[in-house]
Amino acid sequence: MEQSWRNALLSMPTRMTLIAGLLCLIIVLAQASAAALAPPAVGAALAGPAVGLVLASWRPIDGEADDDEAINAASAPDPDAWDGVYGGTATAREGGVAAVFRITVRDGVGMGTDSRLDCGTAPVSLRISPAGDVSGVATVFGLTCIKTDVALRGRAVGGALRLRLGTQYLELARP
Repeated sequence: MEQSWRNALLSMPTRMTLIAGLLCLIIVLAQASAAALAPPAVGAALAGPAVGLVLASWRPIDGEADDDEAINAASAPDPDAWDGVYGGTATAREGGVAAVFRITVRDGVGMGTDSRLDCGTAPVSLRISPAGDVSGVATVFGLTCIKTDVALRGRAVGGALRLRLGTQYLELARP
């Protein structure tokens, strides 16, 4: 009886199964230890051309200066003063990929797009107050074309919109 048990233990299929199981165990342990030793990839999902835009849930900085003195109602420009088509390009700090913005403004309300050749288009919407203050939301693309909504604020000055998308600045002009 003892001899047949040894033969079964030493048979070729049994040895191959044991070797395959040991190899799988070694691979799993190696991957687990490598993952435990690797530094965490902080911001890895946010890296890329639009990192400045993606990180941009704008938060006011303590002590940040207020905007210029408000315009009184008598000297406020007509809301139609801002009407027109505005366009411009923003290049992300990391990666250097350009995004083209095009916004049409009517009666102080702007609708448009943020376009990247590798990702497509995303919506942008904004409102311009009679005093020229701009606020809104833009959907921007990350490195892997993941869309993220970003607060947009700024001022309408002359024939241009000077905007801040999180930490990135953008100027859109009328042609």
